[in-house]
Amino acid sequence: MTRGHTFICLLPLLIGYSSQSCEKDCSKEKQDVYEKEVTHIPVSLKAGVTEVFFVESNITVIPKGAFANNPELEKVAFITTPTVSIENGAFEGLVNLKHIEISSTPLTTLSVDVFKDLHNLEELLLKLNKIRSLEKGFKILLDNNILTELPPEIFVGFPLLKTLTLNGNKLASLPPVLFGEMPKLTELSLSQNSLTSLPQGVFSPLKKLRKLDLSNNQLFAVSEESFEGLEKLTELNLQYNQIKSLKANTFEKLTSLTTLKLAHNSLGTLPEDIFDPLPKLSKVYLNNNTWHCDCRMVPLFNWMKENPGKIKSTSPEICNQPEDLKGQEIMSLKEDQLISRPWFDKGISDCTCSILVRKLQMQNGGVEFITTPTVSIENGAFEGLVNLKHIEISSTPLTTLSVDVFKDLHNLEELLLKLNKIRSLEKGLFDGLKKLIDLQLHINEIDTIEEGTFDDLENLQTLHLAKNHLSYVSSKLFSKLHNLQVLRLYENQLTAIPDDIFKNLSSLKEIALQSKKINAISAKWFPHKNKLSKILLDNNILTEFLPPVLFGEMPKLTELSLSRNSLTSLPQGVFSPLKKLRKLDLSNNQLLAVSGESFEGLEKLTELNLQYNQIKSLKANTFEKLTSLTTLKLAHNSLGTLPEDIFDPLPKLSKVYLNNNNWMKANPGKIKSMSPEICTEICCLAHSPSEWHTYTIHVSIVSRLKNPSLTCLLPFIMLCFVYSVYIALYIVCYNMIIIVSFVHS
Repeated sequence: MTRGHTFICLLPLLIGYSSQSCEKDCSKEKQDVYEKEVTHIPVSLKAGVTEVFFVESNITVIPKGAFANNPELEKVAFITTPTVSIENGAFEGLVNLKHIEISSTPLTTLSVDVFKDLHNLEELLLKLNKIRSLEKGFKILLDNNILTELPPEIFVGFPLLKTLTLNGNKLASLPPVLFGEMPKLTELSLSQNSLTSLPQGVFSPLKKLRKLDLSNNQLFAVSEESFEGLEKLTELNLQYNQIKSLKANTFEKLTSLTTLKLAHNSLGTLPEDIFDPLPKLSKVYLNNNTWHCDCRMVPLFNWMKENPGKIKSTSPEICNQPEDLKGQEIMSLKEDQLISRPWFDKGISDCTCSILVRKLQMQNGGVEFITTPTVSIENGAFEGLVNLKHIEISSTPLTTLSVDVFKDLHNLEELLLKLNKIRSLEKGLFDGLKKLIDLQLHINEIDTIEEGTFDDLENLQTLHLAKNHLSYVSSKLFSKLHNLQVLRLYENQLTAIPDDIFKNLSSLKEIALQSKKINAISAKWFPHKNKLSKILLDNNILTEFLPPVLFGEMPKLTELSLSRNSLTSLPQGVFSPLKKLRKLDLSNNQLLAVSGESFEGLEKLTELNLQYNQIKSLKANTFEKLTSLTTLKLAHNSLGTLPEDIFDPLPKLSKVYLNNNNWMKANPGKIKSMSPEICTEICCLAHSPSEWHTYTIHVSIVSRLKNPSLTCLLPFIMLCFVYSVYIALYIVCYNMIIIVSFVHS
């Protein structure tokens, strides 16, 4: 009896919670949707409706008083309709109207008074139409039209506006006075225009602005004056511009800023204290700039090292200069590598950098000749320097090295001979350098290395031979380097590599073979390597296929790149030994198809890049074993559609790139409102028919989104299920205690 009463008492609790949650979150009963068969706006809508949507309805004119009998409306949308005219007074009487959307129509003009007296209007979306100009006094939000200029003071007198977007137009400049006081405006976007500069104080009336998007313009510079009055701003997006430099005080008044996006510009460095006035800054995007990795980079480098959690860039920050560091990740460098590079501008040496170089030499027991006209080093040049640990001779016309030039330097740990004209290496050159850890010989003209040249380097960990003229390497050349961890041979003239070249290199962590010449991979290259964490084979001419058995067990391999080759297919299970692989890059090949068998064993994979291939279709189970996948890049292929449940087995998936496929061939009517970059992330998309249309990808995905009630209920259903199980277990345990107590009594 006790059990029954307890369970019956809990049922109303569950039922009551369900109905309460649905009443709060689900608004389908307040929405009315009209589709293709509708040719005019109904005189009266069903009782209780506050939101009405006309999707692909055959309505050419929105007449005066169209909604006169429905004063309770709060949202009206016309999407992909043949509407060419909106009469004055079309929305009269709608005193509660907060949202209007008229998108993807042939509409070219708007009367000044068409939105008159809509004092409660908060959001106005007029995107993807044919509107050509705005008249003064008109307050409007316009995306993806062809606006080339905005009249002065056009956004004056709109005190309830919360969001203003002018994305995807052709605006080249802004008038000095554009906005009036907008105490409720929190979001402004001017992305994807042609702005080259910003007037001083143009945003100053927007005291409550939280988010400002200026990305995808042509801005060369921004100044402190550009952001006057934006003390409440939390997010600033300046990505995809042409900004070359910033002053230390550029952002100093943005004291509430939490997110700053500077990626994809032309920045070479940043001032030392640029982030100091930003106490709340937690996300900074700096990737894809032209970073100069010299002594000017030291302050930014140190800030990055001290604040790694704040760097949220979508790819690593890469050096663009000097030539010998080009392509290297900034975070992988040592401060000494930056300090040791003075900055020369128009022939004048930067004094601060010179002081840093001298300081480095004294601290590290080092000798350096950088950008000197040195053509010869005599034997005995370094004699007597028994404590010498560091030598750098870089950016000189030096062509030859005598065998005994480094003789008796038993404590030498680092030898940098890069960016010279050295043509060959003789056996005996490095004999006796038992403590040498780092040997860098990249960007020379080396075409010959005698066997045995590296045999005495028993503690060598890094060997950098990239960007030389090597066309052949012997299988014995590296055989004695048992402690070698990093071997870089990329961008030589190598077309083939001996099968057993890596056989004795049991400590290898990184192999870099991006040579533009290698046309085949041997199955013997990669036996069991317990320490290998990165293999880079991109930018070769690997054709057609990989060997079915290519890799041995590699428990620490986390990154594999085969990008920029000519692969057309992947063998079944080729990656299956790579149990810990996190990142797989197969982009820029000629893959026509991939299957689930191609990705067997990759349960730990988090990022898969298949962009820039020729994939035409995928099966529902292609990615089903990649249960840890968070990022999937399928852009720039020939996909026309995707199976309905293809993403269902991927619980951790947070980023999907689908742009630049042939979606319009699969579903042309549904993609009219999509911009080319709209499908770059999969998230919770649809809560209203307007959003269904805007984010449509293809029929199989749309079908999941066309029931907003179900969509919003899914988290609640799961919660109810867990809650019910918990209650059931509690009841069982409670009754067991009662029974046990009764038996013992």
